[in-house]
Amino acid sequence: RKGLAYCWSVAVAALPEQGKPLMEKWLASSDKDIRWLMRENLKKDRLKRMDSAWVDRSLKSAS
Repeated sequence: RKGLAYCWSVAVAALPEQGKPLMEKWLASSDKDIRWLMRENLKKDRLKRMDSAWVDRSLKSAS
């Protein structure tokens, strides 16, 4: 679980055009564990540096 709470942010930061839509899809999942993983990844500084406005919007929509 801890590894998954880390790896998505690395992948999305490396390939944002492909990764952001996938992450948005998982944020809308009905599975609470998947949503938790995505929210944890959104807290990573690497994503905030990449696109802070997108991170803020995604966190708000995930609440």
